[in-house]
Amino acid sequence: MDRRLLPKTFMSNEMEDRTKYAQGSEEDCLLSVSTRHHDLDPYGRFSRKQKWVIVFLVSSCAFLTHFMARAFYPLVPHIAQELQSSGSLISMGISLPILFDGVGLMAGATYSTYYGRRPIYLIGLVVTCVGSFGVATSQSAVHLVVCRILQSFGASPAWTLGPAVVADLFRLEERGTAVGCFRLGFLSAAILAPICGGFATRYWSWRTLESAILAANMSVLALLYYLLPETSHSVINDSNKGRELCSQPGHRGFWRINPLQSLGLLKRPNLLLVTMASTFCSLSGYFLLTPLAYTIAPRYGISNPVYIGLLYVPSGIGNIIGAPVSGIISDLLIMKRMRNGDAYQPEDRLRGTLLAAGLLIPCSTLAFGLCTQLQAGKSGLLFNLLCLFINGFGDQVVLSPISTYNVDVMHSRSAESSAANIAIRAFFLSVITTGVLPLINAFGIVTANAIGAVLAWTGFLMLVLSIRYGERLRSYKKN
Repeated sequence: MDRRLLPKTFMSNEMEDRTKYAQGSEEDCLLSVSTRHHDLDPYGRFSRKQKWVIVFLVSSCAFLTHFMARAFYPLVPHIAQELQSSGSLISMGISLPILFDGVGLMAGATYSTYYGRRPIYLIGLVVTCVGSFGVATSQSAVHLVVCRILQSFGASPAWTLGPAVVADLFRLEERGTAVGCFRLGFLSAAILAPICGGFATRYWSWRTLESAILAANMSVLALLYYLLPETSHSVINDSNKGRELCSQPGHRGFWRINPLQSLGLLKRPNLLLVTMASTFCSLSGYFLLTPLAYTIAPRYGISNPVYIGLLYVPSGIGNIIGAPVSGIISDLLIMKRMRNGDAYQPEDRLRGTLLAAGLLIPCSTLAFGLCTQLQAGKSGLLFNLLCLFINGFGDQVVLSPISTYNVDVMHSRSAESSAANIAIRAFFLSVITTGVLPLINAFGIVTANAIGAVLAWTGFLMLVLSIRYGERLRSYKKN
């Protein structure tokens, strides 16, 4: 790659990484570290094979995070019946954990900047195991929701640490594909989780499924303890960074690091704009998925929990196809600009999101509501499943390049920039998922989904502004 084509800030960041990089070791990890070009190239520390093993490990951790959330959807009516509660109250086990996801991932991202990725992964998984045990043994709705919050809080750093680890391992022109593959791995949970939830409810018990999730989390914890090395460039360069920070005047130790400081990155208008764009585009999918067991399931006479779980599969298939496709497209857009001799702009990655944000996501959301209201029979069901697939595909075509964009423009604080993006999205999603079912009950599914479509079009306009004025927004003086 011709480094003259990179913006000055990008060259200076990477050159600073190269000049600061020092040898590091991971005595407790089985992944041995390559020292070839180690002193010059922070991206040469691991072999290509080792890099993809690490991507597999962090993707597996994120897979479980996504699996826990998606598997809960088809369980809601049956948990409500067993615990003698209402579907709306049990649905708080979906919406409130999303809110606490934002807090957990921001805390994990901030501490990972000073203490590294590896310890945050391990601590988070321990917390997740405790929460999973509590969910499996819940005897009341309140107990269930509290333990779901704890479970989700511990698992949430996996969302943001994954792209940060990818940024640690892969160069600029390789990151889009690597992030897409990371997302491909954990998004496979979008297919498996609802099916497993339906089968568990139909043939065993939702408690059996939650016990299996606990066992899986313990297994992944063991794998990461023995196989995951530290990847953070800054922590490898200075293993005492966290302790030195906490020993400075005004700091009183570990807890004085502000876990919410990543939100300060949103003072940068370019990051704020793409964060809100991804939020508004994602919201429409939750208008479809959250109330699915109460919308098209009764509309088309589906009561078997297994079949209800299968209704979520088309969206998951769309996620799985969309994630790697969007990653490859975003890398190709960058390489095309470089081959043409033009200066690379980080916003080039976002050009591939426009079709999905402006057409696929809002139109599929609106069509889903109209079809559910007006079209009965198998044809209506099949069309709705197609809308779920298109919406899931479009969702990842938007989110994956934005995730890569965040780590591109804030490489030194990649985990925190991803955390700020996901935290804001989680806050809005927690509010929306709480209100979707009451909104549908009050105004009907067509009106509710029309609101979701308008939100997606708002996100599309924000992406257009980000691409058009990206350089100006990035040069805006903070503070």
